Amino acid sequence: MPELSTTSALPLGATYRQLPRAPETWLLEPLLPVGGVLLLYGSPKVGKSFAALQLACSLLDGPSWMGFPIRMTGAVVYLQLDTPRSLWAARLDTFATAGLPVDRLYLGDRETLDCFPFDIMQQDHMMKLRDALLVITPTVVFNDTTREVHNLDEDKSPPMKLVIARLQAVVHPAALVLITHDRKPAHDSSASLINDSRGSNYLPGRMDGILRLTRKHLR
Repeated sequence: MPELSTTSALPLGATYRQLPRAPETWLLEPLLPVGGVLLLYGSPKVGKSFAALQLACSLLDGPSWMGFPIRMTGAVVYLQLDTPRSLWAARLDTFATAGLPVDRLYLGDRETLDCFPFDIMQQDHMMKLRDALLVITPTVVFNDTTREVHNLDEDKSPPMKLVIARLQAVVHPAALVLITHDRKPAHDSSASLINDSRGSNYLPGRMDGILRLTRKHLR
């Protein structure tokens, strides 16, 4: 059996376990690890953005969301690229009136990014977002919706792999929450969390956690 090298650029397990890492494994246990990716999807007008906003507010302080414990809190960025500012601001007013801490969220929309329509595959757009996040150093970034950050074919795996890689590179080391639509209406009893999300199966297959929202259930 060959001897294990001690000069390799890749560390041995004993060294690797001593490398710097976050003190916590989870942001939202067991769905979103620190630096991980979570997918929240459902039919149009089913309340995805409301659920995502509730999650974003919960990640500011904890202690839980929908029964899932929040293990780590921090700065939260919410990018809303799917809804006009007038409508989105009205939703935020509703949440603020209900006592949710939306005023402590960092918010981006079509206008604040100053590159409409935003396209993560364009270098200048990517760098604008990256520069904004570097100032904030968020724990998690929400993208609502994923369809609005690129112009590639969402039904094919290679383009979606590029989009997700770009998004992760921009938000790193923060976690990423993606909000998107489902493929088609499905019965709650037969819905597949992998097959019913919109676009290529690469997207749900790449996630650390998947949530499907219907009018009656959160799966």
